[in-house]
Amino acid sequence: MPTTQSRKQHIKVRETQMEISDEKAPFTDDFEGKLADAQTQLEVLHTQRAELERQKIALEDLNQRKQEFLAGQL
Repeated sequence: MPTTQSRKQHIKVRETQMEISDEKAPFTDDFEGKLADAQTQLEVLHTQRAELERQKIALEDLNQRKQEFLAGQL
């Protein structure tokens, strides 16, 4: 039956690999830029949705008035 031996594995790590930099990483700036763009786009979409809701209500009102007018003509 084969036996298993424990063996320590030494890992070489440079000192700079263990440091956390105070500078922002490039991907953080990119993420923040994308987030700002997405928020702007979301605001535009909300504005467009509100305008479409107003137009829908106006159209429904016009259709109702048209139906009332046509019903009065008969």
